[in-house]
Formats: sequence, structure tokens, C-alpha cells
Amino acid sequence: MQASKRAGKVISLALLVTENGERLTVQMLRGRFEKARRLAAEAAEAAGSNDMATDIKNFQFRDLRAKAGSDKAEATGSMIEAQKLLGHTSPSTTEIYVRHRRGALVKPTR
Repeated sequence: MQASKRAGKVISLALLVTENGERLTVQMLRGRFEKARRLAAEAAEAAGSNDMATDIKNFQFRDLRAKAGSDKAEATGSMIEAQKLLGHTSPSTTEIYVRHRRGALVKPTR
């Protein structure tokens, strides 16, 4: 891995880049997100899962921050850990972000 990094040349100093090495702008990221959300909703509808399709259509990119806080609170059992992760000064703000999941949390099968 390190050898391949040394062999390559720097294409861009941007953190997020396209397949061509161009800077990924906010508008480009938004367009890709919208396309992925649309395709996922269409796939859910084709599978006959209209409730899932509705949830996908309503999903917003900012929901990922709340999910990260919810995952941390659930994994550690501590709202304080979620508060630290999200950078909140007030526990009441964290409680707004942390969501309770629908259904039980299960582990995947092998």
C-alpha cells in the first residue's frame, strides 16, 4: 500500500475528489446524494416495500449526524459519550439528536 502511494503523484489537495481527481463541490456531493436516494427509493418500490421507499425519500443527509450520536449512545449506553462525539455543550441538545430506533437491534448472521 505504501509503495503504491509513493509511486502515485498528488492530483489534488482536496479531501474529497471525483474519480478524475477534481475537487468534489457541495453541489456535486448533493447531486450524487440525490441520485443515490432516488435509486434506492425506486428499488424499494420495485421490491414492494412502499414504507421503506417513503422513509428513503424522506431521508436527509444531515440525518447521518444524528445516527452517529444514536449509535454511540446505544453502543456505550452513555449519553455523555454521544454528547462528546457530537460536540454539544448541553445534554439537552444531545437528547434532541439521539433518536430511538424502531424495532430491535440485531446482529447479522454469518
